[in-house]
Amino acid sequence: MKLTYLIILALLYSHNLSAAERLNDSASPRQRVMVSLDWVERDIATIDPGDKLHAMVTHILGLEIRLDTSAFIGKTARIFLTLPTHIRGINNPNGMRMTWTTQGVFADGSVIPGNRSQIFQGEINDPVLLDIFNITLYINARYFTSGLEFNPIYEIEVQ
Repeated sequence: MKLTYLIILALLYSHNLSAAERLNDSASPRQRVMVSLDWVERDIATIDPGDKLHAMVTHILGLEIRLDTSAFIGKTARIFLTLPTHIRGINNPNGMRMTWTTQGVFADGSVIPGNRSQIFQGEINDPVLLDIFNITLYINARYFTSGLEFNPIYEIEVQ
């Protein structure tokens, strides 16, 4: 009984060591970006064939992201970009996909609402990690209501 209790405590403790912690991105310039959605005119292999007629796209270029990593200097970590499950303007999480390219501090990637994508893995050497994101949003018009608004969440897991 005691051994089982100790094993459970050890597992809980090790799980908490790797739990994701939210990073502060308040140093990022806050931008309310006005975008216009265009119909996708070309075939995109990553869009479900049934959704191609409803595919819309927009681009957000040069979005500066600054993450406060001062508490993690010298530690090896993974950083994730997470989209909330509920996005204002989309009535179904499958109605949007965000892809991005960066200038190299963070990795290029893709994510849908309710999921996360790893954007960094390695040793944290700077108090602030900064990169420029060029974002493409793919929207399924069947799930688009109006006034798209969201804030990505950045999380860190120390390894």
